[in-house]
Amino acid sequence: RVEWDLSPEGIVDEPFLRERRADLQGAVRLRVHPASFYSKACLRDALPPTLQHISFSFFEVGPNAGRRPKPRTETNEALSVFSELPALRSLGLSWSYCIDDSGAESLAMLSGLDQFELESDITDHGLLRLSSLHGLRTLDLSCSSKFTGTGFATWPELPRLRALVLSQCAEV
Repeated sequence: RVEWDLSPEGIVDEPFLRERRADLQGAVRLRVHPASFYSKACLRDALPPTLQHISFSFFEVGPNAGRRPKPRTETNEALSVFSELPALRSLGLSWSYCIDDSGAESLAMLSGLDQFELESDITDHGLLRLSSLHGLRTLDLSCSSKFTGTGFATWPELPRLRALVLSQCAEV
């Protein structure tokens, strides 16, 4: 298990990764709080293919990660990196309000997920895109307040789903 607790101003960049590259060899679990990455390349370098479980809070990618203005575009584009992880089964993205509908398409490609936590700014349109996550056992969308739930209307049956958490989703 690899855990990085960064200061609010901390960012995962090349110098940070150089110092910790050995920690990542063969890692199965990675937790980063707050998960601020300087670039998509830095995110990719921090994710060994052996990862099965990722827990990121305040996930942001870009030179402004952790600061204003918030890097929505870079963050949503960087989500595609998670699809390069063949063993990924659990992804937690709490307090990740830079993620919106433009990132939902990349998240929908993570068909191997068993557990998925997403606290974000997706709307019903983004929720609809997530319907391809057929293998989920747990879907936690707590505190995501931009969707009403109509995005679930055309979801297929999910026979493995055991928990759907919509706590504090005020618009549902």
